[in-house]
Amino acid sequence: MPYPITAPGIKKLSLTRASIASSFEEETDVDELAITIDLLNEVDLLAKVFDHPNLSESKAALIFDNANLSPSKAALIFDNPNLSESKAESIWHHPNLTLARRNAIGPLLANPDKPLVFGDEYTWKTASPSISPSGIGGDSSVIWYCDDYVDKVYELSTTDFSVVRSASSPSPGGIPSGIGGDSSVIWHCDCDADKVYELSTTDFSVVRSASSPSTNPRGIGGDSSVIWHCDMDAYKVYELSTTDFSVVRSANSPAPAPFGIGGDSSVIWHCDAYVNKVYELSTTDFSVVRSADSANPQGIGGDANTIWLCCYIPTKTCELSTG
Repeated sequence: MPYPITAPGIKKLSLTRASIASSFEEETDVDELAITIDLLNEVDLLAKVFDHPNLSESKAALIFDNANLSPSKAALIFDNPNLSESKAESIWHHPNLTLARRNAIGPLLANPDKPLVFGDEYTWKTASPSISPSGIGGDSSVIWYCDDYVDKVYELSTTDFSVVRSASSPSPGGIPSGIGGDSSVIWHCDCDADKVYELSTTDFSVVRSASSPSTNPRGIGGDSSVIWHCDMDAYKVYELSTTDFSVVRSANSPAPAPFGIGGDSSVIWHCDAYVNKVYELSTTDFSVVRSADSANPQGIGGDANTIWLCCYIPTKTCELSTG
């Protein structure tokens, strides 16, 4: 191979990052090139080469997609600070890097939010814990979840979305439509009973309840200090009082089918099932901070560093990148 496989070898030949990047770009035998890169232990140098403009995103994606480059080495290069976030994102989203390969590299990334952008799905981490997911929330340490077909509320594993425990929803024959909170509190709503609830984190029993602000409560979330809520009949998003569920403030939802909302005191995550989008909303005035496409989102929640999402058709639960 024409490529020295140690950093001293590269320096001895007086090769610059620009010339190495150019040679990678021009090499037609990607199999051999991937083998050489996998043998090179100098990840700092490799990251600088992949970041150089002489190596295109399309060629870099082909290299990362090659099976001769181990997923662990690929993850180390993506994580390295010498590869810029913008270049990492461009490589990750290039069609030359296949879904199967991203799913092999993804679980090994120390920082998945570097190559991923807001709203990207951790495609290597999805599951379908029930038939008809209607709400999800929690934080980085716990997931609360509900299903409107079996009328149940759940705790799910943050690792693989398996069911940790479950119970019947608080309104028999109702439609559990939203759930959220954190490790110390559960907020829940039912769009048939038109109620909002606090549930026990121990056994899902009702701690207290109140009528919802309007007639089709679809999403609820927040943490022990704040409640975010949305209603599809009113086309509104709300902050509710943690004391008595009264309306603190409200605003029009960004689209006509507000199905899910969550977050914490510092961030609001929201989804709309009509326009098939997920949003970050301002905690100040509920305006849209950013948005991304999402297929049939039913519920959303999490915290400042975590987004949990559930979808219908296809039925799945997943984690999204906060970007």
